Amino acid sequence: MARNDLEIDLSGNHWKMEKIRPGAGIEEGFHLLPSEYQGTYFNWNQASVPGDVYTDLQRAGEVDELLMGRNMHRARWAMEYEYWYVCKFNVSEAMGGKHIELLFEGVDYSCEAWLNGQYLGRHEGMYSPFSFDITACVRHEQWFEGCNILMVRLDPPPRNYRRVGGRKFCFSGDYMPGLVPFGIWRPIRVKASGNARIESARIESDIAGHSATVNVEVELNNLVTDSTAVELKARLSGENFSSEAIDAALACELAPGRNSVTLSIPVADARLWWPWDMGEQNLYT
Repeated sequence: MARNDLEIDLSGNHWKMEKIRPGAGIEEGFHLLPSEYQGTYFNWNQASVPGDVYTDLQRAGEVDELLMGRNMHRARWAMEYEYWYVCKFNVSEAMGGKHIELLFEGVDYSCEAWLNGQYLGRHEGMYSPFSFDITACVRHEQWFEGCNILMVRLDPPPRNYRRVGGRKFCFSGDYMPGLVPFGIWRPIRVKASGNARIESARIESDIAGHSATVNVEVELNNLVTDSTAVELKARLSGENFSSEAIDAALACELAPGRNSVTLSIPVADARLWWPWDMGEQNLYT
């Protein structure tokens, strides 16, 4: 489980998983298991994230090697269950007093999530990332195995193309055609930030003769309900050649939620990138 002071990557083989009849996991109260009562999932199978359900079942000895003979058809029973994945973790002391989000980069195909017994939400879509604000329900104690319990319930995989917003790898293809893939196939991260953060940036250059203007369009997220004053700073310098650094700054007031602002950096004598037979391949940072 990789981590720094403000971000934790929950990837690894420290996960556990269990199958149960669809709907029975909620009836059993899997999502309500507190950190103090960990014996319930001592006997759950070991699991890895990122990964997939079939690989975890094969590792546990519940299905045989799927690429051998007719084993993939013998494993079709696995698609009739829902699967619960659990992970325990601590957050760093540096995350105290900050906004904390749980980021899912990809779950195939639909799931629900709980943290410390609190319902976070539901998501459908294999390729779309999603996140939940866990500031109010995350715990900051430091326990040996982790005081926070993340529960992810995977639905049985969809068996009909009409239920899938886009084709899936080997779904009715010629490679293991009897099994529909599903699982937590991309990393899950815990990330802390201040009241405002940069979500994304897009850079576009306007060139006029020997001068240029670098326009940096930045999407900022104001995480509080009041307006927040921020200052964006940028520095432009040569990456594969020597140049003086060009600094630019922009002060702005952010409304609650997502905001888009543009920071412009003028470059008086721009060193351009040219094809190999027309000039130098200059790059900026």
